Amino acid sequence: MKTIIKKLAGLSFLLLLGTVKIYAATHTVTNSNDAGANSLRQLISNAAEGDTIIFADNVSQVNLTGDRILVVKPLFIIGGANKTTIKAGTGSIFNSLVYLNIKNLILTGANIGVKQYGNWGGAISSGGILIADNCEFTDNIAVQGGAIYSSGTLRLTNCVFKNNSTTGSQYSIKDGVGGAVYASKSKFTADNCAFINNSSKSYGGAVFFTGTDPGEYFVATNCTFRGNTANISNGGGAIAMGTFMCMGYNTVRVSLYHCTIDSNRTSGSAGGAIYGTPNSTEYFVDRDTAMLHIYNCIVTGNTPTNNQIQLEQTTVYLYGYDDNLIEGNGITRNLVFGNNQFHSTLNCIFPIEYAKSATKLNNTIQVPNGITVAEILAKLTTDQIGIKRPDAGFVTFGAVEVIPTDVKFYIRASEHPLTDPRSRNYPIPIFIKADKDIGGAIIDSLVIEIDIRIFYPRTVDNGEMKLRFADTIIKMTFENVVVPLLRANEEKLLLNIFGDVLLGEIDSSEIKIDTVKFAKDLTEEPELIHGFITLDICIEGGARFTWFDYNPAIILKNNPVSEMLEIECKTIENGDYSLEIVDMLGKSETVREFTVSASGKRIFDFEIPISNFSSGAYFIIMNTPTSKYSAGFVVQ
Repeated sequence: MKTIIKKLAGLSFLLLLGTVKIYAATHTVTNSNDAGANSLRQLISNAAEGDTIIFADNVSQVNLTGDRILVVKPLFIIGGANKTTIKAGTGSIFNSLVYLNIKNLILTGANIGVKQYGNWGGAISSGGILIADNCEFTDNIAVQGGAIYSSGTLRLTNCVFKNNSTTGSQYSIKDGVGGAVYASKSKFTADNCAFINNSSKSYGGAVFFTGTDPGEYFVATNCTFRGNTANISNGGGAIAMGTFMCMGYNTVRVSLYHCTIDSNRTSGSAGGAIYGTPNSTEYFVDRDTAMLHIYNCIVTGNTPTNNQIQLEQTTVYLYGYDDNLIEGNGITRNLVFGNNQFHSTLNCIFPIEYAKSATKLNNTIQVPNGITVAEILAKLTTDQIGIKRPDAGFVTFGAVEVIPTDVKFYIRASEHPLTDPRSRNYPIPIFIKADKDIGGAIIDSLVIEIDIRIFYPRTVDNGEMKLRFADTIIKMTFENVVVPLLRANEEKLLLNIFGDVLLGEIDSSEIKIDTVKFAKDLTEEPELIHGFITLDICIEGGARFTWFDYNPAIILKNNPVSEMLEIECKTIENGDYSLEIVDMLGKSETVREFTVSASGKRIFDFEIPISNFSSGAYFIIMNTPTSKYSAGFVVQ
């Protein structure tokens, strides 16, 4: 049975109850209606902050007939295992200025292409945080941002955008950007997504991105951009970035990792794949702040075939990371970027049968005449990092790369002396280096052990984490971990483990890297370097401020209560404590304060007068130096 979170004068139940587990409510859509009882629209209106909307097994599609659904509270909307379709009515599907997290949905049929300025985001218009996982956006039309318009944070994972389009407005020929997505002043990431056959009236057949400060970015990883069209000269058939409408948007940061950009088109003489024009000069002058990062990508078959990547403005810098395959006049490094200076050591590495007869020129392997990109792609059966993308039935690959097998890796766990036991969402970094230049390597599994009495892991920022327990040891297995581009003997962050530091009956734990298995067999055994975490739990003179003869608790001796509440408090830490009583409206009153010392007692009995409290239900909370413990009681 799930319990609903209620707001209590700005405090959540989760904080008030300490060790009591409280969950948000789940509401089930039981029909396909636009409105009415148990409809999607009605449940979204009724839901509280943080609630989840799901769909009954017999509801495979919801048919909206009215205007868009306004989302004004943070919500989760989760479709069925086979995806639930939401078909638009007379407007877009969702308009959200808050946190919206959707999963397993197909959003389709929106048409807000009436040429009015502001009809942006055919399926979703978001000014808050939008997270979409395993969703499809198909056949949506808007003035700008055919499927999505975002001016906040946008995170897409395992999503497909297909046949979305923009119409533009009557105000400017440059309106109509972002056939699938228009992200303005946004933090935008797309992982394992496909953008297929989308079209824009102007710039960015699939994606149009602008930014105003270095904290705004577009990062695509393991994505496919295919068959998209920008219907304006030099418009960026797949991706456009810059200042085409809004002067002053002069900070543009786009990074593409392991992506395929092919068969996109625009009119004019350049920008068949990517087009950009920041409103600035002398900007982005090094590798770390470059306007465009490209790493392990294929750019091929886009129209026009020459200058598939086109950047405007003088002395704006593009930095192409290593190991890309980019087609220019044939397959060469001779890309034209307007008047830009091109800073790169672009290494195009092809299947070995071609490399044998190739010549190396300016750090680029020149494929012999007569060999086409299509022939190279046809030779491949898997991409260089073993990932198949959700490409709407197509199988495509990232850049073609030869990964050495005689490389030696060094994986190191970090060291954490004197760690605050009150730390939450605490990061434990794991680092990696190699004795050779390498990119595109994948770790199938990495096992790390730590004592659960010291640290409990919550999330990881690279790969997938699985947990299993062996007595007090927790074994964390990380799968499908992407190794960053490494220069020889250059150490880089591999991943961060985030979790809670705990007060246990021990003071420290080894962070042990137990095993590692790479996707490709290596001739050199990796070197594993362990770390440690030690708690800062001693006071001056070395006296430990925690004991574990028993568990901390607050125990009621009488309940219900009429005049005097009798309680027992069991403590395990040195420090200052307080007791407070909280009513059901969130009003609290501190009724006792006390201190626990290393040489003093640790179990306390209190009698607390409650004659001033009216009849009803209350909680008494013991606030410790690092946690909260609570018990409910009733005043008669």
